[in-house]
Formats: sequence, structure tokens, C-alpha cells
Amino acid sequence: MKKIILILLGLVLMFGLFGVVSAADLNVDNSGTCSDATGDPYCTIQAAIDAATTSDTVNVAAGTYNPTSTIIINKDNIVLQGPQADVDPRPSQESTRTAGSESEAVIDGSTGELGVIIKIDADNVVINGLEVKSGTGDMIRQDNLRSGAVVKYCIIHDGRGDEGVQLKKSTSGILEYNYVYDIAFPGDALNISGGSSGGKIRYNEVYDIGSQNAAIYVYDSTNMEIVGNLVYHVTQNDGIKLGTKGGGWDL
Repeated sequence: MKKIILILLGLVLMFGLFGVVSAADLNVDNSGTCSDATGDPYCTIQAAIDAATTSDTVNVAAGTYNPTSTIIINKDNIVLQGPQADVDPRPSQESTRTAGSESEAVIDGSTGELGVIIKIDADNVVINGLEVKSGTGDMIRQDNLRSGAVVKYCIIHDGRGDEGVQLKKSTSGILEYNYVYDIAFPGDALNISGGSSGGKIRYNEVYDIGSQNAAIYVYDSTNMEIVGNLVYHVTQNDGIKLGTKGGGWDL
């Protein structure tokens, strides 16, 4: 009987040591003393992502971050979130959020002259409650075959070359509750395309877009949902456009 109890206790201990891996929170704050070596807290967002494992959350404190190279999220189920996670940024909904305010975590691509500021290259990545600005390409981009990307409650602005957000080869990607504005020609505000399926673009506010195509543009994709978006002051082309890049329909 004692042998059986000892065996069971051993199994319980083994399961406790090796069978359960808890997700961790990693913190980024460059406002004071920080270290990318010790992570107490991290100085840069990329260092925290590099140290993270699957299903961890990277919390970015309020302040301005000036990456010198594209931030790459290449681990599944990572949450990258700012202090305004789940706080609605849309002016039409009487949001109290203001771009550039001391309560925002601002990721500014201008110092590094970045095209892509954040690249999603893993499954089930969530980007929540950040301000992303001043890129010369797709400021948030996914271009490899990935599923479950979510970009929500973000302020995205000052695009100077391409899209605010573009998801390509995306399955079940979601762009929701974002405020996207001041995207210069030829960029779209929000774009899901290039062999994507099952995506949703919903409840975003999109303003002052100079796209050669549309503020919200979906092409070469299937089973898409576009609902509840507020689109205004589109200076070059359409508010919402659906269809293949070269014309026709495949939605």
C-alpha cells in the first residue's frame, strides 16, 4: 500500500513539475532603469518578445518606443498589449484616449525609418491597446501563412507609404475597435488580402485616408465579414472596396 502511495505521489510531483507550464507576464518600460539582459523590466519590446515563450503576455508601459528595426512576433499565442488594452480609442464613441498622450504606449517607426513596424509571424497573436505610428510601409503586417491574428483597440496613424494594417495569407484574422487615421497615398487603412479566409473587419473608425484603392480593402479572400465600421474623409478612392486586386469578385 505504501509503495502504491509513493508511486502516485511521484506521478503527481512529476506532473506538477513538467506537465503544467504557466503563461508569464513580461514587462517593458523604458522610462527609468531597465535592462534587456535581466528583464526587470525590459527596455525594448523585441527583447521581451525574444525572451517570451508561447502564450506569454508582453505588457508595454506608457511612453514612447523608437525601434530601430521591425518588431517581429514569431511565437504562437503571444499577447502584446499596452496600458490601454480593451479601451476604445474611437472618437465617435467619445473616447478619452488621445494620440501621443502620456497614457499611451507609442511605437514610433520614424527614428528607425521603418516600413513595417510590427510583423506578425506566428499563430494567434494579439496586439491590443497600443499606438503605432509613422511607418513607410504596412505598419502592422502579416505576410506568411498564419491564423488567428487579432489587432484591436489600437490607434494607428501617420502612414507614409502603405497600409495601416495588412494581413495576407491569414486565416480567421480580426481587425476590430481600432482608430486608424492619416494614412497617405497609396496606403489603405485596413487590408485583408492575398489568399486570406474567414477574416473580420469590424467596428473600426477610419479617417483621412489617401488610398489608391480604399480605406478598407479586401481582395483575393473568401468568407470575409465587414461590419459596423465608420469611414469618412477618404480623399482618393473608395471607402470600402471588395474584390480581386485586378478586378472581379472572389469573396
